[in-house]
Amino acid sequence: VLRSGKAFGTVGAPGGDTLPFPLPATLAGALRGACGDARGIDFAKDTDPVATLKDIRVRGPLFARMSPNGQVSYLLPRPLDAVYLQHRNEPLRQLAPGAFGEDEHSDLPDGVAPLLLPSGSGKLKPAEGPDFWDWDKLVDWLVDPRQLDGRSLSTLGTFAPPVDVRTHVVIERKHQHALEGGLFQSAGADFGPRCYDHRPHGRRRYGWEGGRYGLVAEVSEALAPGYIKLGGEGRLASID
Repeated sequence: VLRSGKAFGTVGAPGGDTLPFPLPATLAGALRGACGDARGIDFAKDTDPVATLKDIRVRGPLFARMSPNGQVSYLLPRPLDAVYLQHRNEPLRQLAPGAFGEDEHSDLPDGVAPLLLPSGSGKLKPAEGPDFWDWDKLVDWLVDPRQLDGRSLSTLGTFAPPVDVRTHVVIERKHQHALEGGLFQSAGADFGPRCYDHRPHGRRRYGWEGGRYGLVAEVSEALAPGYIKLGGEGRLASID
């Protein structure tokens, strides 16, 4: 469960906003804690475990796709000047600086131009597309967006991890029974296997993707493969 620093309130009160992706500090804290466990640090007795572990450097996270054979492909956020449109041959368009029309104006400072769609795109409806792009597709876009002309949106990358919502009940601590009216929900990003649904040749088919998704990070201290708690609600993550 990945959330902001907003604290949970009383029963029925909002709180704990869900984040779509872990903050760098969340991952750094989890990995530094794992390093402390590997060192045998007693966090209950150590006077300042943070000072002990703060020199461990953590870089990341990056979103990644792991194929069944172990190959890792990096995924990066979609460039904000890329627009998805409902067009069979040209579903991908690039925003570019332009000029306001005669009857248009804004409070932008002088010299700052609005980003506009190419001419002829105004009547097209927006389309859904990948939130994250494959590394090589992003490089092609940055070098020359025309390299991606005619590409299907599904070939650019993948969507953000779906949100898994679970309902819980508050347990009264003294007598260990459910508190009346004490229902709440937690929501977290799901990095597990994904189900696909497509219709080749008019037939609808379901299945599971062959690979899996995860996070890539670099840690200055070696960590053995194993399991750690990442985020809230005690959810486990594996270290490969």
